[in-house]
Amino acid sequence: MIKILEHKSIDENGEDSIVKIPITVSFSAIKNFQNKTGKSIAEFSDDMEDAFALFYYSYVAGCKTLKNQGFKVRYEFDEFDPVFDELAKQFIDVVPDFFPDQKKD
Repeated sequence: MIKILEHKSIDENGEDSIVKIPITVSFSAIKNFQNKTGKSIAEFSDDMEDAFALFYYSYVAGCKTLKNQGFKVRYEFDEFDPVFDELAKQFIDVVPDFFPDQKKD
């Protein structure tokens, strides 16, 4: 499953634009999250650093999954702050969709 979030950005001409941010909480995203934080996905918390890392690696995984549709990683880890600032709540809200068996009723 892939979710597409939309990030408001400014293009190279100084014009407002919308950048589509594909995310998938895949095995590679979880593995990279664990390598970065030293935590298992079961230890994921509301900590902003955890959310940032999982969001970033889910974004990278989404871009790789959709590369045949023209998606590419546009932001490096240390450049992802503006995207996170704008879309963190949306990301946190959709994370449970990737774990349907774990959703709380």
